[in-house]
Amino acid sequence: MKGGPGERTLPASAPGQTRIDFKDMTQSAIHFFTPQDNAPDGPVKTNEKSPQLRGYISSSGKLTLPLSTLEQLGLAHSAFLVGTDAGKRRIKTLYLIPAEPGEPETFTMSQGAKSRFIELGPLLRNNGLDFGATKYSFSVSPFTYEGQSAYALALREEKAADAQQPKAPYMGKPRGRRKKGQ
Repeated sequence: MKGGPGERTLPASAPGQTRIDFKDMTQSAIHFFTPQDNAPDGPVKTNEKSPQLRGYISSSGKLTLPLSTLEQLGLAHSAFLVGTDAGKRRIKTLYLIPAEPGEPETFTMSQGAKSRFIELGPLLRNNGLDFGATKYSFSVSPFTYEGQSAYALALREEKAADAQQPKAPYMGKPRGRRKKGQ
């Protein structure tokens, strides 16, 4: 590097390349950014998903809501009207509408260890849900029914762990020593 104080040059790395003199560079050639230039153009997308509100139907026919789901819903009611879509053969959605505990046709919610539940075994069995052989889970979504907050439970079937198909017998070549009788 040649030059005096204040003169900065880069050495040419190969023959035929020119040197860049920073002393010759003018102020107008530099564009400086502001913090506002770094601001996002549109709304910021976050990867945070709203927590899934889930529950399940136990093998004894209890409609079970975990305490975490109840806390997120802010559910403090202990009695509900339970319904489903009219005119449907199969139950795909259950509706829980809060009611006063003393009203007729209400189902009361009982306290479990880490959840609250409503006993619906005979009702679900009479409407074609075999909760003993098939595990049902559901997602909870709030909606408004006649001016009050209500909850829709969309059912999903999941195969129970003990209802899996037995393993097919091995059909390959027998390995190891022959047995004495063969």
